[in-house]
Amino acid sequence: MNGGAAPDDAAGHDGSTGAAGRSRSDGTAEVARSSRPDLPPPGGAPVRVFGLSGAVVRRYGPDTLGALVAAADPDVVVAAPPESTVVSSLGHDVDPPVLTPGRGVKPAVESGPDDGLVVSLTADDDTGTLLDAADGAAPRCVVSDALSLSVDPYERSTAVDGLADYRERLPDPWHAAAAHVVTTLRAGHATTVAGPTGPLSLVGVGTTAARLGAGVDGRVGDPTVVSVYSNGAVATETVDPESVGLRGIRAVGPARAETLRDSGYTAVGDLAEAHVPDIADLGGFGRSTARSVRAAARAVADRTVVSTGDDTLPRGDPVFVDIETDGLEASTAWLVGVLDGGPEDGRYLAFRQRDPDDTSHLEGFLTWLTGSAAGRPVVAWNGYQFDFPVIADQLRQHCPDQHQAWADTYQFDPLYWARDQGNAALPGRSNRLEAVAEALGWEPTTTGLDGQTVAEVYVAWRTAVKRAADPAAVDPPAWRRLERYCEDDVRALATIYGELRAAVRRDTETETAQSGNGTQGALSDFG
Repeated sequence: MNGGAAPDDAAGHDGSTGAAGRSRSDGTAEVARSSRPDLPPPGGAPVRVFGLSGAVVRRYGPDTLGALVAAADPDVVVAAPPESTVVSSLGHDVDPPVLTPGRGVKPAVESGPDDGLVVSLTADDDTGTLLDAADGAAPRCVVSDALSLSVDPYERSTAVDGLADYRERLPDPWHAAAAHVVTTLRAGHATTVAGPTGPLSLVGVGTTAARLGAGVDGRVGDPTVVSVYSNGAVATETVDPESVGLRGIRAVGPARAETLRDSGYTAVGDLAEAHVPDIADLGGFGRSTARSVRAAARAVADRTVVSTGDDTLPRGDPVFVDIETDGLEASTAWLVGVLDGGPEDGRYLAFRQRDPDDTSHLEGFLTWLTGSAAGRPVVAWNGYQFDFPVIADQLRQHCPDQHQAWADTYQFDPLYWARDQGNAALPGRSNRLEAVAEALGWEPTTTGLDGQTVAEVYVAWRTAVKRAADPAAVDPPAWRRLERYCEDDVRALATIYGELRAAVRRDTETETAQSGNGTQGALSDFG
């Protein structure tokens, strides 16, 4: 699914689409980009490294920080600048070990899933001490503060400084075998640099003090989880501190969170069990906000959907749809995934492009939709903003005779219905499809993939095919794997839709019971 919130660096892992880098006379190397991202091994368990800055630790209270680490679910926490030493103080308050690269007298070594070692470098390590620390094994992940980024605004290029010394310190087998997590590169910045002993895969989890002409880029990014798989595949995701704990409850900003804490509500569970009149009496709330806040807290605490509005869901059996494109500014929808039925036993159909100029899959999708599924509502998550207009645009360009048939279908976006129209409180720490579905107990069958990675795989294949003298000789992506990722999304969507229906049904049954007892429905809001 490509239709969620736009990730930082949507054009590529490092924000650019350039080709291979060049070596430089000062011993550094310019950024090199791989042609196609590595996909994680099916069923592989990654080592999860969580970069957390001292600035975040200082800004948020213990309840938010505890919820933040729990949401990240890391194997290790890495102290990142600014004020990285502040993060070390969390060691007694969180379960994962806290590593502070650049400090200590010997490298720190921690173990993750599938024998995945994490090695955190000190300021004085050499090849011998590192081999001894890791007992001769090649780690899955090396954490350091030994590199920095420089930017040439005139050449529009970036370069990683300090690579020659860094390579010299590491045992040669570690260069290509490990992912190199760097606290002095901006959180989420991921790239590959070439070198004589193999490529280095670099991922930032901190702050870049990058030279930008006369200025310095010292932005503090969101805390970032880096997942490193046994085959070298790397995935990154950010965890917004304001999406967890009390701050993660909709309509609870800094002032209201402080008011709640001062009144004894220090956790989401406390708020979920509170009475609405008690919340309404607090400064800055009122009845309407109190009802919304408690409903949101109940959804998160109980991992369920809570009905908050009066609108109904569409009649009839829905058709669940998710598209895969070539990016957020989509110029093609190369896969239309459809689920006909429920989340567990529904039939999945993949209408996929067979070559970069093929559009017959769009025709096939509309033929099925207007034939076998005629008259049924078409449901897509964030569909009003992404899937529906993209499909309409593709049909307008490539299948104009089918465009009106698509326009005549009943299209429904459950995210808009729940969030924007105020009909339901959702349990995820964000409104991303996967986050909401996982909070409801759905488990994906594919791991380590996201819409951006899937789009990059497709674009790399399309580019290679268009440039090749013999397109048939280009190795295809793992199409079935990508189709299964899309299948996961439509099954997640069906899971959420089923819970929305259940919440509406519960609300209707409650209102009926209260009406039969002569109880005003509005009074139930204050229970």
